[in-house]
Amino acid sequence: MVEKAEEGRRKLERRVQEAEYRAQAAEEQKRAAEERERAADERERATGERERAAVERERAAVERERATRQELFELKRRLQATSH
Repeated sequence: MVEKAEEGRRKLERRVQEAEYRAQAAEEQKRAAEERERAADERERATGERERAAVERERAAVERERATRQELFELKRRLQATSH
């Protein structure tokens, strides 16, 4: 009887240890998943910032082109005015 009770207790202790190990592994997996998610969010944020910067550079280039065309138009107009 005592042997069966001790054997049952050892089995129970082993199951508790296994459950604790699985719980610890699950916690580590959860932390790793959270870290991957944070890293993905950071990459997404950085990508968004790069895209915004690229759009801003494009806008600046368009504005420079517009200003250059305006200056060219004005210079041509002045040139024509002096030709007459």
